[in-house]
Amino acid sequence: MTFGQLLQDDTYRAEMMKALEAEKVQALTPRETRTTQALKAYIKLKGTPLPVLLDTGASVSAISKDLAQKLQLKVEANDGTRVSPLGGNPKVKVIGLVQEAPLSVQHIRTPGTLYVVEGTETILILGTDWFDKYQADIRRSDNKIEITHQGEKA
Repeated sequence: MTFGQLLQDDTYRAEMMKALEAEKVQALTPRETRTTQALKAYIKLKGTPLPVLLDTGASVSAISKDLAQKLQLKVEANDGTRVSPLGGNPKVKVIGLVQEAPLSVQHIRTPGTLYVVEGTETILILGTDWFDKYQADIRRSDNKIEITHQGEKA
């Protein structure tokens, strides 16, 4: 008798399915033992080394209003974006933009647009707009981020 023939019988099919379900392997880490870890790095903004949050879930890069003021960045009028999801908060008010913010990773200049937000702690976030522009590769295996810009890597 083949497995196909056994599966045609309701009694055997039910017993086989029950046995197969009991042997399922859970490949994911149980929820109780999972941890999340923010991706952080240090970059320079206007020559000042700063911790930055690397947010692969954010479509734009952002800076808090107080940090933009401390660094005396030129904040331009908002481009019409009123709110942006950020750090789990679905609505963070965007108050302006810093065009071509003078960011650098090691020796490579990586300017980009930063959305200035209020109502958050002092923070600098790089989103997928920056990752895409500078072909950033994040390697969790050795906690490295590698960027490529104009043929140079850092």
